[in-house]
Amino acid sequence: MKEFSATYKIENLSADDEQSWEVVGRLFEEAFPPEERRPIEALKAQVRKKQEEEQAKQTYFWVAKSGSKIVGLAFFELIPATGFAYLWFLAADARVRGQGVGTSLFQAMWQHLEQAATSLKLDFKGVVFEVDHPLSDEEAIAQKNRQRIHFYEKQGAVLLPLDFLAPPMWISSEHTEVLFRLMVKPTSAYQSQVNSLQFIEEAVVTILSASQLGYQQPSNSSYYKRAMDSAHLQIEGNPD
Repeated sequence: MKEFSATYKIENLSADDEQSWEVVGRLFEEAFPPEERRPIEALKAQVRKKQEEEQAKQTYFWVAKSGSKIVGLAFFELIPATGFAYLWFLAADARVRGQGVGTSLFQAMWQHLEQAATSLKLDFKGVVFEVDHPLSDEEAIAQKNRQRIHFYEKQGAVLLPLDFLAPPMWISSEHTEVLFRLMVKPTSAYQSQVNSLQFIEEAVVTILSASQLGYQQPSNSSYYKRAMDSAHLQIEGNPD
């Protein structure tokens, strides 16, 4: 158990804690549209698998609690092969949104990853993640997406110069690919490189490597190629 504020404590989520998973399931439904969610049973299986494997200590499933009540969650993974961490999900209960839950989780995650990278003697580059695209035909949705981006910017993250067409979150469903933007919070050593193609390529490979859809060679996938085409276009169009 970790104490990161006078209000919230952060704990690991066990695959066998059925009561907590019921709450997590409700938070997922509130925070993410269907096409961006993984089924709870799939997440539980992922937690159980990671708990049993050697890399379990590099994959984290956290909940934030106020007293005994779960008010937020963060799922993230450190990918030593690329030097990045991938933030799968970060969410706060709508009833306490704006009260520091997301900030507490993000800051705790960052502190933990820096310590883990030091312990592993890893050249840690930062945390990469998807955000909903700030452009939408519906202004209410666009405004909500911009607010989320602004939240992450306050945590030190920046938008990367590319559009990212993500694989479906789960297979054998009606769900389709989703267009995102990518954000990254870089370490101080890599702040000047966030617009370089090499940095962006490593961030894209990180996301595809963390995917549960079996990308053993991410750079051979169509998602990689489309993302890098987008990066080339945006960087070449903005030479500064």
